[in-house]
Formats: sequence, C-alpha cells, structure tokens
Amino acid sequence: MKKNLLKCLCLPLGMLCVVLSACSDDNTEPTKKTEYTVTEFASTTIPETIPAEGGAYTMTFTTRTETRSQPVVPVFEPWQYRVTLGEAVGDAIAVTEPKTEVSVVIGSNYSKEPRAVVVEMAVTEDAATPPGGFGSSRLNRNLP
Repeated sequence: MKKNLLKCLCLPLGMLCVVLSACSDDNTEPTKKTEYTVTEFASTTIPETIPAEGGAYTMTFTTRTETRSQPVVPVFEPWQYRVTLGEAVGDAIAVTEPKTEVSVVIGSNYSKEPRAVVVEMAVTEDAATPPGGFGSSRLNRNLP
C-alpha cells in the first residue's frame, strides 16, 4: 500500500516540476558561439645569416578555426607585422584577411658592420597599432 501511494505521489510531482521549469521567466539570450580564423607563424625562408646582397624571402602562416563564446566578435583576428633592419624600424603592415604567406624584402648590406633583422608580429583589434606594441612573436636574423 505504501509503495502504491508513493508511486502515485511521485509521478504527478515529477510532472509538475517539469511543467514549472518549462514556464520560467528566464529571458536571457543564450551565449552565441562565433568561429574565429586565427593565424599562426609556421616558417620562413629567411636564413640565419643573410647574404650581403640581401634578398626576397617568404614567411608562411597557418590558419585554424576556433569557436569562442562571446556575444559580438569578429570572424577574422586582424594582425600586423613589421621588419626592422638594424636601427631602421619599418612601418607596420596590417593584415586584415586570412593569409598563408607574406613576402619580406631585405636590402643589401655591403658594410662590414653586422645588422640585425627583426620581424615582429602582433595581434590587433583593428588596423591601428597594437595597444601593447609589437613583440608578441619575434623572428631575429643577422646580416654579416
């Protein structure tokens, strides 16, 4: 008898809980998931020691897709790079769409003084200079 009474009470109470939870006033919008295209440095043809005559070299990148939970986010993460030759700091070049390769031209250096070549990359939120500056990823090479 007790088992039957328990079964008779549990079933209606369980159904009532389901109905009440379905009728909640929770009007919050679920978090949207957005796919980001993220760029990462893969390799370069810039040699460890660059010949005196300089040359044109390539940097390659890979892209991958990340799913992130944020209300409003861009689809592509813009980034920039710049090349510094010795003391001459190059202009930042904005990358606003997915790329798997960029070309870097390094001028000649016929002096006997070594010159450092630094390629810097940084993630930005737009085409402006990154807030923390460059240097999130650096590639250093030397001219003889």
